[in-house]
Amino acid sequence: MRIDWPPWTLVEFRHDSMFYFRQNGRYAVWQSIKKVMNIKRELILSHFCLQSADFSTRVEAARAAGCSGIGLWIKEYQKLRENGLSDKDMASILADNEMGLPEIEVLTGWAGDEAERAEAGTQLDIVCHMADEFGSTYLQVIGPYKGEIKLAAERLNVICEKVKAHGLEVSLEFLPFTNITNLRDAEEIIALTDSQNLGICLDSWHFFRGENDITELQRLKPDDINLLQMNDGTLVAEDDNYYRDCLTNRRLFDQGEFPLGLFMEQVNKVGYVGPVSIEIMSTELESQSANQAARAMTNSFLPYNKS
Repeated sequence: MRIDWPPWTLVEFRHDSMFYFRQNGRYAVWQSIKKVMNIKRELILSHFCLQSADFSTRVEAARAAGCSGIGLWIKEYQKLRENGLSDKDMASILADNEMGLPEIEVLTGWAGDEAERAEAGTQLDIVCHMADEFGSTYLQVIGPYKGEIKLAAERLNVICEKVKAHGLEVSLEFLPFTNITNLRDAEEIIALTDSQNLGICLDSWHFFRGENDITELQRLKPDDINLLQMNDGTLVAEDDNYYRDCLTNRRLFDQGEFPLGLFMEQVNKVGYVGPVSIEIMSTELESQSANQAARAMTNSFLPYNKS
């Protein structure tokens, strides 16, 4: 069951006193209206913030924390279906909580070897189904890619073309432990494509743990970024294993060392007006209840939630 909202319906989310315009199942807020009304950015609670929560708990915690939507991992969606939760059940839970499911995480293997690409194709079919059912807006994709970068760009084009028919934008996320290491790597691949529904997923963790140069953001145009993921952390790794570190040691805002004020200031100067996906994977927070953890995450972001 797809959730379809009437075109240009103004909805008040009373749990956080925020207003949003919803258009055809997506969230769209005009920049000029946001400035006049001082509307905060839409907040999404990333899937990996609450890795052990069931679907209902995840949705309810995100709503209580002032988010307007959640992210969901493709493999978690498969697990939910296998355990008997139907699309109708999930859509009902979302609707009862006035929540969306804008973010689908995360497609890998799309530029790998033959077996990896075959698996990515299967995953992509699931992604398209999820978008049709829940009105999702963003699909995150990550590397690595194998072969020449031009070939990777061609394969990314194919992904973008397929999901476009299902209302999805593709967000390419750079990760220092892949060969799409930094912002310039992501820009290089995107420049070799001709897809209009493709942009950069900018994650503060991977930015500061990678190149860590705010001036790199200055050359970006408003449409270059189509998803912003935010978290805090230490500038020096707490674990020598980057992958494990980023899945366990992210911190609440202002409990780390990232210069997030300067970061958000530059993002605003670029002209990005899209959503913020809160993505704090923390062993410490995972030990709390879903409601406590989600509220701590969004409350700590309040000083930065400006557009």
